[in-house]
Amino acid sequence: IVSVFADVNGLQSGNNVWFSGVKVGTVKDIQFYGQSKVAVTVRVDVKAQEYIRKDAKVKISTDGFIGNKILVIFGGSEKSEAIREG
Repeated sequence: IVSVFADVNGLQSGNNVWFSGVKVGTVKDIQFYGQSKVAVTVRVDVKAQEYIRKDAKVKISTDGFIGNKILVIFGGSEKSEAIREG
């Protein structure tokens, strides 16, 4: 899946992706998008895709004391479709 951000705050390929406190994937690629945005491509486990909705939000957070950046997926309504590849 792909999310677009204005600033990725040091996020790197290989960083973890979490949903409801469970690691569900990793950051696959980070590319510039348009004039001043960044597109982050995420690899999400197939088993988790059915629970993550297209209207879910994604934020960049910090993991523990070490300070590694992570992506956190949250929210989403049952009315919205589940995510799918792309």
